[in-house]
Amino acid sequence: MAKNKITGMFFVFIFVSVFVLSVGVGIYLWQGSSSQEPSLQPNEFNEASGYIKNVYESGGKRYLNIDYVQWLSGEEAIQAMREDGECPIDVYPDPSYCIPNGYYIRNQDPEIETIEISKNVEIAVHTYASGECHVEWEEKISYETFKSFWENEPICSHMKEMPYSIESQNGVVTKITEQYIP
Repeated sequence: MAKNKITGMFFVFIFVSVFVLSVGVGIYLWQGSSSQEPSLQPNEFNEASGYIKNVYESGGKRYLNIDYVQWLSGEEAIQAMREDGECPIDVYPDPSYCIPNGYYIRNQDPEIETIEISKNVEIAVHTYASGECHVEWEEKISYETFKSFWENEPICSHMKEMPYSIESQNGVVTKITEQYIP
């Protein structure tokens, strides 16, 4: 009888041990798969397009607010325009009429995001021309000149309406380039 009692207690011990171990492993795996945003990895590089809504400084750092967009061309642009109702097939059976310049700027998410700008940011524009407001390809300008586009009554007021390509390293903008619209 004592042997059966010990055998029964042994099975209970094994069952409880396996149960506790399973719960512990489950909790560990569950915590490891949380839906939090992944942290930036060293040397993480990103490139994106968007409309810059503001450029400013706060707490000794530089920032921009951007509304990201997709810059599409070719078949991808035509398909996106059709999906967005911008190029209905019954009105435009020939889709070349929908994208005469070969591109479509798509904004499916109007959320504005804030991102830090590096103190060593490179900025290139195409339609500023040292304040003359005409085309001068890849003109390098200073951060202060760039920031002035978002001030009251800027020279070349169209500059704040242009789309820009931004490159970032570890979550900080390192390069800003005006995207030329033909």
